[in-house]
Formats: sequence, C-alpha cells, structure tokens
Amino acid sequence: MADQRPDHRLRVAVIGLGVGSLHVDALTRLADRFEVVAVCDHDDTRARAVAEPIGARVASEKVIVDDSDVDVVDLCTPPSQHFDQVTRALRAGKHVICEKPLVGTLAELDALRALERASAGRVMPVFQYRWGNGFQRLLHLRDAGVTGAHRLTTIELAWNRGRD
Repeated sequence: MADQRPDHRLRVAVIGLGVGSLHVDALTRLADRFEVVAVCDHDDTRARAVAEPIGARVASEKVIVDDSDVDVVDLCTPPSQHFDQVTRALRAGKHVICEKPLVGTLAELDALRALERASAGRVMPVFQYRWGNGFQRLLHLRDAGVTGAHRLTTIELAWNRGRD
C-alpha cells in the first residue's frame, strides 16, 4: 500500500459523486496525505467534470476495487449498496471510507466486523457530527434548570437535500 511509495500518500478512489464530490474536495485539500486517483459515478458527465481538474481517471467500481494502485475506496453511494461494496473492497485488501449509514442491520455490521478483522483494510464510517456541540448545549440548559426534570430526549432531523 502507501508505505511502498516514496511519498507515502494514500491513493483514494471515490465512488458516488453526489456527496462524494465533497469528499473529493476535502481529500484534495489534504494533498500531503491523499491523492484522488479515480472516481466513479453513474453519471459519466459528472464523473469527468470531477476527475479532469484533479488529474484523476474515471473508472468502474470493479476496476477501482481490483486496482492494486488504489489504497482507499471512499463509498458515497446509496446505503442499500454499502454492505456489498464494503465487502468487495475489504476482500480486495482496501481501506474503506463509507458514508452513513454504514449498513442496515446488526447482522451485516457483525459480518463486516469479522471480514475487516481478516482483511488488510480497515473500515472508516463517516460520522461527522460526533464532535458537534448540540448535546453539550442540552446539558448546559439542563444544568441551568431551564429544561426541568429530564425524562426523555428524542431528536429528529429532517434535511431537505436537493440534487446539488
């Protein structure tokens, strides 16, 4: 993998360029650590538009997973595809970044955990809100006596995500 190359950067392929285009932007800002070498999307025009400015190639998912020059597969695809895609990438010895939700069942999670343990690759699920301060704000309000006695907390978040 990357430690065999002189510059030690991890070579990443991003699959799914809806939200994945944000991943490409972030990875290219970390060019001292990562190089986006390939992208894949069901929309070839979008894939070319993302790939060309950064010098990446457009490839199919199968080509990306089988490519010995790819260290990390970054999955930004619909959740129903995650289990099979993560499985294929781990079996190919790749590291995997996967958008949320990682999988749909605990059984699938257990299967991926076992597969990861037997693989050279690691799975890194996206969970960008883990350091958000929403919970700390709630605790502050509770501690200030604003909320009254705590009985139950539920949170629903509805995002209107357009095609962009």
